[in-house]
Amino acid sequence: MSVKKEASGRRSIQVEVEVPGTPEEVWQAIATGPGISAWFVPAEFEERDGKPVAVSFNFGPGMESRSVLTAWDPPRMFAKEADGWIPGSPPIATEWTVEARAGGVCVVRVVQSLFASTDDWDGQLEGTENGWPGIFRVLRIYLTHFRGQRSAFMQFISIEPRSVGAPAQRNRSSAAARSLVSGFVQRAVTFPASISNSRNPSER
Repeated sequence: MSVKKEASGRRSIQVEVEVPGTPEEVWQAIATGPGISAWFVPAEFEERDGKPVAVSFNFGPGMESRSVLTAWDPPRMFAKEADGWIPGSPPIATEWTVEARAGGVCVVRVVQSLFASTDDWDGQLEGTENGWPGIFRVLRIYLTHFRGQRSAFMQFISIEPRSVGAPAQRNRSSAAARSLVSGFVQRAVTFPASISNSRNPSER
């Protein structure tokens, strides 16, 4: 799927996945700190006057990411905006929607977008698009087998050295996005607490 380009300068990609569960169960998994932490990376929502206003993700030491929530409509949709993933890149907006379907399943749809006057940052969107299938596979497994459970978290991260003087901004942004999105999915592992505890009773 290519980057969608609009006359306003908005550039976006859209991805979706069908997962088991009710809208409320899926929302719990994608829009709460314990839910996201159970299948992705440690996450925490900030609240003000009882309403979520921001969410932070911990991808590893020195690699925390904070997004400001711009829309909140449980259990149907939420949207957030964060700084770009590499210096100088435009902010990235992400919208999550949950759509109920027949048969006890929902479609989770993610739209990521940024505003730019050139194609220089399209690689950043393409890189994130390539990472979403792996993220969605983990979400589907979690909702199929471990829905509602919390998790123990173990993370393994390897940093691939890269030369500083990459020839094109497009390549730099694409590589950075792929490394950040798909790289962590390949190396970060969450286990439902029940499984983790059963492996070593002495550590309960």
